[in-house]
Order: sequence, then C-alpha cells, then structure tokens
Amino acid sequence: MNEIFNFKRFGTYFIADIKGCYRNYGLSLILLSLSGVIYYIISGLIGTIIGEGWETLISGITTLLIFIASSLAIVISMPHKCYGHITDRRMGASYILLPASTFEKFLSMIINSIVVIPAVFCSIFLGADAILAALDKEYVFCLTELSSNIDIIMSMLTPLDDFAGGILTFLLGAVYFRKHKIAKTILVMICAGFLFSTIAIPVTMNMIGLGYDAAYIGDFTVNIQRFGWIDMAIDLTIVTALAVLVYCRLKTIKF
Repeated sequence: MNEIFNFKRFGTYFIADIKGCYRNYGLSLILLSLSGVIYYIISGLIGTIIGEGWETLISGITTLLIFIASSLAIVISMPHKCYGHITDRRMGASYILLPASTFEKFLSMIINSIVVIPAVFCSIFLGADAILAALDKEYVFCLTELSSNIDIIMSMLTPLDDFAGGILTFLLGAVYFRKHKIAKTILVMICAGFLFSTIAIPVTMNMIGLGYDAAYIGDFTVNIQRFGWIDMAIDLTIVTALAVLVYCRLKTIKF
C-alpha cells in the first residue's frame, strides 16, 4: 500500500508541486487574476486622457466577460507551464526520480490543476472586484449582474465538468506532446470535432430522410440537453477517460 500512496510522502510532494507551479506560473496567474483591475485602471486612464476626468468604461457584465476570458486563458496555458517540463529529456528524468509514486504525482497534478489554481484565481479576481466596488461607488460588483443577465452568462460560462474536461485535455497534451504542446492539442481538438461532425451530420440527414423535420430535430436536441443527468454522465465519462489517459502517460513515460 505504501508503494502506491503514503500520506506523509504525498503531503511533502504536494507542497513541492504547489511551489513548482507557483514558480512556473505564479506571475501569469496573478496577472490573469488581476485582469479586471488592469482593465479598470486602463479604462480610467483613457477616460482621464480623452475625457473630463476619471471615468471607466466598465460594467458588471464586462467584468464577467473578462473573468470568462481569463478562465479560458488559464485552461489553455496553465497545464503547459506547470507540467510541460515532464516531457523534457533532462527535467523529465528528474521528475521520474522524485520520491513519490506515479499515483501520488497524478493526484497532486489533478488537485492543483482542477482545484487549487482555479480556486486561487477566483478568490483573487472576485476579491479584487469586491474591493473596487467598495472604493468606487459607480463600479458594479460583477456578481450582482448574475440575476439580470443570468441567461447570457450561463450560456457563456463553462460548467464545472466542462471546465475540468478542458483542463484535462490540455494537461494530457502537456504530458504527451514534447513540442508545440498547445498548438498540437488544439489541432487534435479540431480533428476530433471534425470527426464528430462527420458522424453527426449523416445521422441528422438520416433522421430527415425518415420524415423528421429540422424543427423536430432541434427540439429533440434541446430536450436531450435538458436531461442534466445525461449531459453530466457524458461529461464525467469524458473527464474520467482523460484522467485515466493522463495517469497512463505518467506511468509509461520514458526517456
């Protein structure tokens, strides 16, 4: 059992892993977490230069859009920055020799990628936004826009399971590809989407050929999406498969 998982060994490695992520991605994470503040300051400076004083062109919904864009940036860039070195011949060899089991390394990687880093990002971003709202009476805290723009926001925000799937997709690319990790991962995603389309389009055409009109098919698709447990089951299956692939890659990586 100790060869697979040991609490003390895992704790030591987990702390070291967090420090490594901070060293490799800390500055980028801080800048993305403060992207709302940066936009606020730049907007205010522009208003001061070309206007009659400090006036920001920012609203709660604008801040939410910045939050979403920053989240996507983290999904794409964080796995490569934090764990892309694993495929490097010199640094990867050192990673393999670290005193922790493959499962412990995998578990630490998953916790940092899906829990710790997103939690730090959300805490800093929302905390800074709340401070701005307290200091500037005309500034609207982004979360107050949830009730008035819930339909728009929910259509743009990535659900947690899809967010985890995105993180794991780029994490798999980071530990699988040796070079051009982000570009190759995006290319694979495009190819996968194309393959899915080549399967979905003939199925749709066959349904039309059987007498189902486009409106029925559209309603059918919407109704399927309304069954949250079906969508969640599919997403969880994908997330689990990606996690297994990441673990298998860590298990079999050699130099």
